[in-house]
Amino acid sequence: MEVTRANFRDLLPEITDVVNNSSFLCIDGEFTGLNSGEDVTAFDTPEQYYHKLCDGAMSFLFFQFGLAAFQYDAKEDKYSHKAYNFYLFPRPYNRNARDCRFLCQSSCVDFLASQGFDFNKVFREGIPYLSIPDEQDVRFQLEQKRKRIDSPDLIRVPDDLKSVIENACQQVQQFLETDKKEQEIILERTNGFIRRLVCQEIKQRFSPDEVTIEIRNYVLVVRHIQGAEERLKEQENKREKEEADIEDAVGFTHIIRLLSKCNKLIIGHNLLLDLLHIVRQFYMPLPDDYSEFKLMLHNLFPKLLDTKFMCSAPPFKDILTTTVLSNLLKSLKEPPFNIPVVGYEEGKGYKSIDLKYHEAGFDAYMTGLVYLTLGNFLKKTRLFNKSENCSITDSPLLKPYINRLHLMRVQDTHICLAGPDPTPSREHVFYITFPKEWKYNDINQLFTPYGSIFISWINDTSAWVSLQHREQTINVKNTLIGNLKHSNTTIEPYETAMSRFGDEFSSMKQQNSAPSDNKLYSSPATTMARKRQKDNVHNYTNVGNKRAKRESFGKQRTSLSGIIVDSIPEEVEESPSTPLSKSKKSCTRACVEELQKDKVSSQKKKIEFEENDSWE
Repeated sequence: MEVTRANFRDLLPEITDVVNNSSFLCIDGEFTGLNSGEDVTAFDTPEQYYHKLCDGAMSFLFFQFGLAAFQYDAKEDKYSHKAYNFYLFPRPYNRNARDCRFLCQSSCVDFLASQGFDFNKVFREGIPYLSIPDEQDVRFQLEQKRKRIDSPDLIRVPDDLKSVIENACQQVQQFLETDKKEQEIILERTNGFIRRLVCQEIKQRFSPDEVTIEIRNYVLVVRHIQGAEERLKEQENKREKEEADIEDAVGFTHIIRLLSKCNKLIIGHNLLLDLLHIVRQFYMPLPDDYSEFKLMLHNLFPKLLDTKFMCSAPPFKDILTTTVLSNLLKSLKEPPFNIPVVGYEEGKGYKSIDLKYHEAGFDAYMTGLVYLTLGNFLKKTRLFNKSENCSITDSPLLKPYINRLHLMRVQDTHICLAGPDPTPSREHVFYITFPKEWKYNDINQLFTPYGSIFISWINDTSAWVSLQHREQTINVKNTLIGNLKHSNTTIEPYETAMSRFGDEFSSMKQQNSAPSDNKLYSSPATTMARKRQKDNVHNYTNVGNKRAKRESFGKQRTSLSGIIVDSIPEEVEESPSTPLSKSKKSCTRACVEELQKDKVSSQKKKIEFEENDSWE
């Protein structure tokens, strides 16, 4: 079912009920691009991989979100589902709110267009959303506006404008003296400075129990009210409307917060990129520290499953010939697998024959089918209590796959959110630099005496080389490294290169100097140094958003803008790879309020010259 700005508010209660009553949830996202930075290599560590994605993939827009909720019927031992396809667009809440800027990757846009994607629906009907700092900033602006109304700063009326102000006040006086007091009067259209002066004088001369003033389309509208009771009622209605407007601006973020609080198993295919965009666009900026990111993500979504990782792990990696989602269903239709029949409600779900690839809702549905098929395979081939019907989601057979995220192109490690990441042996891997003219055959010839090799290119003059026959590692170290005939070619073991890079970049960081362009390997320090040099595509026009600090997820239970963060699970607290960040400051309302003071002060000096109704 398509969900746009027009029907989002009406569907929100239904979606909330569907999510809370589901057995598990599947998600998928579509973006305006995938990567604009440095490519990952086959031997990146999870931390390096994370920083490369932060550097090169976060400038794109998350503009379609698919959600498929699967529910298990124990009596029938069958599943049914409802799927929702959300169109998203970060429309600014007001002129002072963050004006989001994003990149588009032409190849991705062209591909989606070829699949029939409706970009007009994104821009015209996309659901808005706000991150935590954005919402805090909007609420802070509203609070400041209310304070200015309650205790306005009086402005001296210039002599050349006194007649204009006096004329407006006389119009209001004549309006109040008429018998048609239920009507309203629209004053002459003026600029923002005169509107403020008129509003100031009317509030000084007339009782708030007589008239109320509001702005409609940049003109002042004066209405007569009957006493204090009606005035209080109008103020209450106005506050309710303001709060409703903010809730509409928060928009799709309500869905993400719902997924965080529902405590359901959340499943995706190649899930890491989706999660990074979810955190950055709907919560807060991604932390620089990798361990803090893991801790944050595990607190937000404590039960995740990546079907890409599941397909690449035993026993499936030896059975499946592909892990590409669009091709998986074809493979899973063949023995020893059996795709289950999943029910759906007409208009709110999919059939496996629909083939609406790269529509986020359909991809989320297919991810659910893959998960159920692989889960049923485990139930049939592993020890499992078959005497009672039971959802695979409740089975301990899934434990090896929970909270582990697949890394594209990296085959020997992954991200483990509930403990330390795997550290595979890379003794058979070597770092090699060579002349720019060299091709694959040149490197292959160099290693020919030691058997087959795999080359992972870093750039035109460097690469990682791994040996298929690991027993040849000692021979490479003893003979090839020490007897290179090419003075412009160097070879060193993986661990030596990693250690050297770490020392070099630490020295650069201490000297506060960015690495040169001819560095051949991108460590986290390199990535972050380049990141500081690049312009931030997501330009925060609001000062509070520019300077807002990242939320620190600690041991204490915290409630912030509808997000509940429970205490750290034992497995994470004890993990040496995920230490608590003691130096991080919380991205709290107090922080944003303090940062906003300078902005409020500067705006007061020029507000009278702006076309702005924020002083109402």
